[in-house]
Amino acid sequence: MSECHIYNASTSQRDERYSKHIANLHDITIEKMEVMPDHIHMLISFKLKYSATNIVKALKVGSARIFLRNHSEIKQKQYWDGHLWSRSYYMGTLLH
Repeated sequence: MSECHIYNASTSQRDERYSKHIANLHDITIEKMEVMPDHIHMLISFKLKYSATNIVKALKVGSARIFLRNHSEIKQKQYWDGHLWSRSYYMGTLLH
């Protein structure tokens, strides 16, 4: 298994804006976000009428489209069977 580091100091802030843009389009609030070299941690809130699976899908698909459009050097490489994000994710819930 090889590691893939797609974020660095110069790209992480800009790409954080991409995720926030996608979140706004889908009525998702990003409460907290931490961009790591090969993944992102997010604390999000969304209306209960949406399924968690669809929320994650919207964030991954939307951010990947914008990211790959703006980073052609990565688009040409094959990651995770041709996808920017892996299929897996972790989701925990907090109630307040």
